[in-house]
This record gives sequence, C-alpha cells and structure tokens, in this order.
Amino acid sequence: PRLAPLASVAMVSIVGKMELDDLPKAVPAKQEEHVEPPVSMLNISLMLCFNLTNGVLLASYMLLTLPLESQRIDNENRSSVLGSLMFIAGITQLINPFMGLVSDRCISSWGRRRPFILTGGIVGIIGILAQDWASRHRSSVLYYVAYTFSMLALNTSYTAVVGIMADLVPAAQSGTASGIAALHNLLGASGGMVFFDMTAGQTADDRLHSMYMMYTMVVAVPVAVTIMTSKEVPKVASEPPSPSSRAEEEAAEDLEMLEKEHSSSRRIGWKCFSPPITYKDVAEAYY
Repeated sequence: PRLAPLASVAMVSIVGKMELDDLPKAVPAKQEEHVEPPVSMLNISLMLCFNLTNGVLLASYMLLTLPLESQRIDNENRSSVLGSLMFIAGITQLINPFMGLVSDRCISSWGRRRPFILTGGIVGIIGILAQDWASRHRSSVLYYVAYTFSMLALNTSYTAVVGIMADLVPAAQSGTASGIAALHNLLGASGGMVFFDMTAGQTADDRLHSMYMMYTMVVAVPVAVTIMTSKEVPKVASEPPSPSSRAEEEAAEDLEMLEKEHSSSRRIGWKCFSPPITYKDVAEAYY
C-alpha cells in the first residue's frame, strides 16, 4: 500500500531537481574597481613637508643643541643629563601608537589627522619657547617639563602626518611618497646642521636662542602647509557602503527571489503529478 506514495515522492524529487537545474544561476553583481586618482608629486611633497621638521629635530636638536644644554644644566654631570634627555626623547615616542589609534577614530569636520597635526604643532611651539626661556634663566626643572611636553606634542604631529600619507596618497604612489619623506628628512637634517654652523660666532646664550627660534619656524611653517594642502574629508561623510557590500546584498536578494520561485513551481508540480499526496503522506513514506 505504500508503493504508490513512494513512487509519487520519487516523481516529485525528479521534477523538483529538473526545475532547480533549469533555474538561472544567481550571479553576484560585478564589483566595480575603485581607482584612486593620482596625486601630483608637488602635492605629496607639501602634505609630507613635516618630515623636514623631523629631520631637523633628529639631527641638530639631538646631536648639537641638547649637548650644549646639558653643559648649562650641570656641567660636571653633563653626560648623565644628556642621557636623561635622550631617555625622555625615546620614551615619549610610545605615544605614537596611541595617537594613531585615536586619530583613526576621529570624526572631526577637519578630518582625522589635521586636528592632531595642528594641536601637536601649537603645543610643540609653546614647549620650545618655554625651553628657550628656561635655558636663558637657568631653570632646569622648567626645561625638563617643557622638553617633555615638546616631545609628546611633536610626536603627535608626526604620527598624524604618517596617517596623512596612508589616507590621501594612493597605494600605487606609496613608494614615491616614502622617497619624498626620506628626502625631506635628509634635507632637514642637513639644513639644521648648516644653520647651527652659521651661529658659530655668537655667544652660547645667543646661539641657543637662535636655534630655538629656528625650531619654532621649522615647526610652524610645515604644520601650516600640511593643513592647507591635505584635503581630508570627515570620516562619517567619506565612508559610503562599499561596492562589495552592495553586490553581496543584491546577490542575497536574487537568491531569495529564486528560492521563492522554485518553491512555488515545486508545489505546482506536486499538484499536477500526484494529487493524492499530502505533506503528511510524504512524512509517513520517509519515516
């Protein structure tokens, strides 16, 4: 008595398989490749010009200015003083990963990086001016405090500039941007050494004062140029749904529609080829 239901079930399975094979395959929407327009070398050079500041600070500041300051702070223990200043310069670089993480999540109307470049530049300039005042008035405690804040602020600006290169320079031009940044560092280091040599005829106080004034200009000008030439877009406005996300949504909708059509045609096939069969009969035949 159960042979008839089983034969009907087999017929339904065959019909359903034939209908499923005949259905058109859902092809995901072709993803459109987003090609970023190239950036001119001049614009890249202007956006990354803060690397000039980095070169000056790594060369003349660390190798020439700080040894002179160490002698003024404590001539007998100048090696220990210089070591402590170098230690501060190194440990303050630990702020770089944190500031990079914070700037990645910044949703300012100025963009993600420029607020940190500007803030770091302003605080850095104030710190350098405070170092100059502390040096002229022989205030070692104030000098250490101002120096620490300067290092933290300038590292913040430098980290944001590195983010500018990742955000605004196309991947195809990353090698060019890295080469320009390296050239800026070289030019900054050489320029700082030349300026220090030009102050050789001055007294120690005047020489250090000239160096600090030069440092403020070397920070202020690149910060201003970087902010004006970096055309950032606020994070919220610059992140529309990606082409891959839209393609996945369209493919899912197509598959859902096809499944509904197939389910409807299979029910029609059941009614045409085996009217006596019900879902209850199929269940009993299998189980």
